[in-house]
Amino acid sequence: MKDVDFSNAALSDITFSDECDLSTCKLPHDEFVVGFSRWPKVLQAVEARIPFMFNPDDGKVLELVKVDVAQGESQQWYIVNFRDFSKFLSLNVIERLKELFIEEAKKIGALAT
Repeated sequence: MKDVDFSNAALSDITFSDECDLSTCKLPHDEFVVGFSRWPKVLQAVEARIPFMFNPDDGKVLELVKVDVAQGESQQWYIVNFRDFSKFLSLNVIERLKELFIEEAKKIGALAT
């Protein structure tokens, strides 16, 4: 997917597979859509911190991340629309989850721009 321009697109329920290279894609202008490189490392870091950042009242955050997001774990590049979690989590929890992903991605230089 070289040079694909998603800047005016509305992406939801996104899934990428087969080592799809998203490194040159332009992301939508949407604060809930975030691109990542080094995706398996980001997932690993986030999954390790979820038990310490969320409690049972927040919902099944870890299970959702493992099922809904980790399906692309063979990908090096991934795009997540955190709004897609609204079926299962409150907006407050979604925003905290998004910030956790961004924080961990920044630590390892894996936040796509």
